[in-house]
Amino acid sequence: MTGTFLWEGLTAPSGGAYATYLALFISYLSLAIFDFLLQALRQSRSARRASIRVGLRLAATGCVFGLVYAAYKATVLASLGLGLHLVRRDEPHCSSLVATPCVFSVTAPALAVPLIGIGLTLPAVLYPIGQARLRRWETRSFVALEPLWRDLTAVMPHIVLPAPDDGSDMTRDPGFLLQRRVVEISDGLLALRPYRSRKALESAQQQAAADTIHGAARVEAALARDALARLRSGRRPDGAADATALAAFPRDGGLRAEAGWLMAVAAAYVRGATLGVDVNADGRPEPIGA
Repeated sequence: MTGTFLWEGLTAPSGGAYATYLALFISYLSLAIFDFLLQALRQSRSARRASIRVGLRLAATGCVFGLVYAAYKATVLASLGLGLHLVRRDEPHCSSLVATPCVFSVTAPALAVPLIGIGLTLPAVLYPIGQARLRRWETRSFVALEPLWRDLTAVMPHIVLPAPDDGSDMTRDPGFLLQRRVVEISDGLLALRPYRSRKALESAQQQAAADTIHGAARVEAALARDALARLRSGRRPDGAADATALAAFPRDGGLRAEAGWLMAVAAAYVRGATLGVDVNADGRPEPIGA
């Protein structure tokens, strides 16, 4: 392309040099767009972030319009060079962007450029927004779990994980703090299993729709309140509740799933969802969590 450009500038104007220049330009442009189209489609299938997948597919769509434009220019060049008159050139201005040849010469590149540009910049724009939303959710979740965590750690201080001693600044990271709190609450609920009452479980399940996430959270909250009261007083239940009998919904083990479940339990715990009654040593009913 540089050679044909210099050839055209140093010699007399030549239609052959100009046609060769355009042929090389269109060929390189088509190869670059086609290669980028394949790369965008391939990477969009394996990208983990939704913004990257959407952005690459937008860019791939723009590449399709770019190939349409390149094909049109190649057709025009072949028509002029071979005298085939495949494309009408008698209209100097476009009267409609959806009529030929304007749909190929103007509309196609006008769509290709913004689609490719938006597709490539979309992940960079959405990533900080997504991170800000994630930090906001982590902070709110951390605060929402505090009442349940506070009561558990007051009775079982050993479940509190030690602070990192590597000098890192992780103690200010909301995700790190939330994960620690989720682990500590999970350890506390696990330590309360010997104090879970089968009677309290059956009573709570009768009064709550344990087949829903909110009902299961209310049952878990009621059992936690009762077990904490028993742990404080040193009373063991006559019959321990089987851990498999709890209506806990299966989760994928991720932080968001575990935090969401514990937040539902903490919300029911804060509302004082005492769904059943326990029976004390004298045979008198005693409210759960009292």
